[in-house]
Amino acid sequence: MTDIIPAHQAKLFESIRENFAAWKRSYEQQIEFAFNCGLALHHLKAQTPHGEFMKLRELHFPEISRSGVQRLMSFVDRLEIKLPSVGNLKADQLLLEDAAQKKAVLGAVYDLSDGKTITEFYRDLGVIRPPKKQQYHRPGPVDAHKQAAHEAKLARDHILTLAHDLELAREELHLVDDATRDALFDACLKITTFVREARKSGGRKTKCK
Repeated sequence: MTDIIPAHQAKLFESIRENFAAWKRSYEQQIEFAFNCGLALHHLKAQTPHGEFMKLRELHFPEISRSGVQRLMSFVDRLEIKLPSVGNLKADQLLLEDAAQKKAVLGAVYDLSDGKTITEFYRDLGVIRPPKKQQYHRPGPVDAHKQAAHEAKLARDHILTLAHDLELAREELHLVDDATRDALFDACLKITTFVREARKSGGRKTKCK
C-alpha cells in the first residue's frame, strides 16, 4: 500500500479521528454525570432522616423522577460490587474533592463499560432488567373472550417493557443518527394512531398501520 494519501482520504481520516474523540468525550461525560449524580444522591440520603429523602427530591429536584433517582443510586451500588474503590467515594463525601482518586475511579468505570451505551451498561450491571421476550403462543380451545383478554394482557406487558426502554433511550437520542431516530418516532406514532382509532371504534377491527 502506498504511503501517499490522497487529499480526499486525508480529510476522511481526520473526520474519523475528530468525531471518534468527540463521541468518546460525550460518552465518558454521560457516565461521569450519572456517576457523580448517583454519589451525590447517596450522600444526601445518608444525611437525611428516614422517610424524608424523597420529599427533598420533590422540593429540590423534581425533574428527576423517583425511578430515575433509584436508577442513579443503583448505578453506584452496582459499580461498587465490581469496583470496591467506588465504595470509598460513596462512604466519604470529602473524597469527592480528591481529584486524583476520583479520576482513577472514573477511569476504572470507563474501562468496565467497554464502550457500551449507558443503557447496555445499566443492563450489564443489573441496574435495569433486560426486556422480556414475549412469545405469543395461541392456547388450545378456549373461550374467545378469555383468549382475547389473555393476548391483550401479553401485548400490554410487552408495550410497558418497550415504554421503559424508551424512557431510558431518551438519554441517548442525541447520539443517534436522524434516520434511526425518525424510524423510532414513526414506530411510536403507529402505536399512538392505533390507540386513538381503537378508542373511537371501541376496539373493533383496529390494526396498526
